Amino acid sequence: DTATGEQANSLDLVTQAMGNIKTMAEKMSSVMLEQQKGAEHLLQRVGEVKEVAEITKRSTEEQANGTAMMSKNVELASTKISGINAAIFEQQTVHDSIVTASEEIKK
Repeated sequence: DTATGEQANSLDLVTQAMGNIKTMAEKMSSVMLEQQKGAEHLLQRVGEVKEVAEITKRSTEEQANGTAMMSKNVELASTKISGINAAIFEQQTVHDSIVTASEEIKK
């Protein structure tokens, strides 16, 4: 009887231990699942940050190209303005010569 009681008691302890192991395994599985979800969420956010960085890079490149074009256009306009100023000066010189010649003719 005593041996049977001890065996039954031992069997109960083993059953409880197995139940505890099962509970711990379920908790570990749950924690691992949460970690996986967290990692997936983090990877998704990293992808979004990478996408924003690429958009920013493209925008910066486009802005640099636009600025270079504007600079080139300003230089071209400056050259044209210099040419116009030279033509105006030349015309003024011709006009002054005509006025001087006209005054000489009148004398």
